[in-house]
Amino acid sequence: MPGPSNSPEVDTASFVLDAKLTELLALLAPVARAADRGLVRELAWGPLAARVQIWPVGTPPPMPNRSPADRPLTACEADVLAVVRAAGRRITKPEIDLRLETLGRAHGDSTILRALARLVRVGQLSNAHDRRGYGVP
Repeated sequence: MPGPSNSPEVDTASFVLDAKLTELLALLAPVARAADRGLVRELAWGPLAARVQIWPVGTPPPMPNRSPADRPLTACEADVLAVVRAAGRRITKPEIDLRLETLGRAHGDSTILRALARLVRVGQLSNAHDRRGYGVP
């Protein structure tokens, strides 16, 4: 909130932010049901980053997103991890795709890519980007 101790630059930024958030809420009002459990978005632009949480009036704000490591594995993540562990060596994405298909556990390409990225991010898989593929750390 602008106050006597804020600089004119902070006051201007606060004014712009309030105006844009009001505009955003007005745009979202027709689809308010989408925010019944809360919406959270993060965006970086230039030197700034923002996190916006939207939720229904009269309810408590949603809890912050859990870190990727705190979330349970999806079916695809569990399948990918099992395939890589069973291989006993580093394997490439095409090999992972083939093994999943052979096991009858095929998933979409983007789903597998997201699963691999998360498993690497949380430390359950490693990928040295050396064309040898993914492995257990």
